[in-house]
Amino acid sequence: MSDIARPSSPVSGFLSRPNAPVLVLLSVTVIWGWTFLLTRLSLPYIGPYAFVGWRFGVAALAVVLVTRPHPASFTRREITGGVTIGLVLFLGYGLQADGLRTVASGESAFLTALYVPMVPLLEFLIFRRRPACSRLPASRSPSPASSSSPASRGSRSPSTAASGSPSPARWGRPSKSC
Repeated sequence: MSDIARPSSPVSGFLSRPNAPVLVLLSVTVIWGWTFLLTRLSLPYIGPYAFVGWRFGVAALAVVLVTRPHPASFTRREITGGVTIGLVLFLGYGLQADGLRTVASGESAFLTALYVPMVPLLEFLIFRRRPACSRLPASRSPSPASSSSPASRGSRSPSTAASGSPSPARWGRPSKSC
């Protein structure tokens, strides 16, 4: 190690703030929401599949520039899987962009976000089995203290002692009520 201290980057400084994850999540959500409007506004000038093709092309170029993968490092199975997933995504985004010609962008965003509750429901309807708790969206967030928890009985567990809320290590674990 060098005796010279590395200057901290602006990103690492920002992410160390307590509200940074919430701000990043909010920013990603806003950007995601704007893509529906931008797609709809671009459709009079370019077809839906051409738009999605350019969108995927720019994204692929950005990934290549950032990661600089070596083509020989990919197996045939990885390439086949990547191409298959890419074609399915292209078709899905293309159909969605095509639908934006006749549906409002807010409605399209709402229908797109419905995949979150629909996946466990479809799993139940198609496979006739109850989805695992980890697949239910509500089970992925920390739950308030229950009457049997140490915090509600006056003592505080190490994971809640500092902040009053469960530590990130507890997030995503299914609750007993699931």
